[in-house]
Order: sequence, then C-alpha cells, then structure tokens
Amino acid sequence: MGSVLEALWSRRAGLLPAWDGRAWQRTRRLLESVWKPRPRTEVVLPNWVHVLVGLSDDGLRIPGTKVRLGLDALLGTLLPGAGDVLGGVTAAMVMFVAWRHGASRDILLKMLGNATVDIAFGSIPVVGDIFDLGFHANRRNLSLLEGFLQQRSNAKRASRLSAVLCFGFLIGVMLLVLAGLVGLAVVAWREMQH
Repeated sequence: MGSVLEALWSRRAGLLPAWDGRAWQRTRRLLESVWKPRPRTEVVLPNWVHVLVGLSDDGLRIPGTKVRLGLDALLGTLLPGAGDVLGGVTAAMVMFVAWRHGASRDILLKMLGNATVDIAFGSIPVVGDIFDLGFHANRRNLSLLEGFLQQRSNAKRASRLSAVLCFGFLIGVMLLVLAGLVGLAVVAWREMQH
C-alpha cells in the first residue's frame, strides 16, 4: 500500500495543486488505518493476485474491530449480485493462475467448490451479505494455491480440459445467479407497475 500511496503522492502535484502536505498525510493515515492487506507468503505469485484477492475479499478492516471485508461484500450490499460477479471473476483469475502454475485437478476442484459456495450463498439478499463477511472464498483459494506452490506435490497437473470445464462451470454458476437476479428485478418492477 505504501508504494501505491507514494506513486499517488509523486503525481499529485500536477493533479491537485491545492492540496498541501498535511492534507495528504491525513488522507494517507486514513487509508492506512482502513486498508490492511494480509501478509503475503514468499511464493512466486504475481503481486496483482494478492492485491486482487485483498480488494475482493478482505482488504478492508472495519476500524476498531477484527472484521475484514472487501468489495465483494460492499458491492453485494449496494447492488445484489454485483459483489458475487466480482468474486466470481476474481475466483476465475486465481484459478487461472493456479492452472498456469501447474495446480492439480483436485486443487482446481476445491477452488471451484469455494467459489461456487461463495457465489451461491452470497447472492441471497441480506443473508449473503452476512455470509460474505465470514466466508472469503478467494482468500481460501489463494491459500490453497500458496500451499500447493510451497509443497510442489507430485500430483499430475490439471489437463486443459479440466481447466476449461472448471472455468465453464464457474461462468455457468455466475450466469445462473445473474439471470435469477435479473428475473427477480423484472418481477419486482412489474409488481410496482400494477
């Protein structure tokens, strides 16, 4: 987070000349008090994977509590289904990185199970929002991937067909949830018209 803030600081002079150093420092302290990414383990994963999972699942900490949430929960509260789509896209990215790093079919299936549970339960209004606060599927998937990379088991790498089937199933679940939410919105809109 510090490098992101430093990059913003170095560019801010041309963008926001009215800001003085004190305002920037207050903003920086506020962001650092809220944005608390989980510590990374030392494995060969791109940094963007950790940032994406943090943004999606648990990068924000509610000050004064141990509750962590991400955009998945926030977007799901504001627009039902939007957070689940973000969580599904993040899950697909993590699964793709896992497949590219040679993860086995079993690892991909566990990741698919986590993502499916997150999308299915997370799409239920109110209950899903509470569920998203406690079940961080992408963090679990990232932990599975990091564990696999640390152990580098002799398990056979997942075939391209296995990966395509996993991604296809994940996309199907996301589309099914999205279609259900659109259907509910249409029914609610029609009821409001009568």
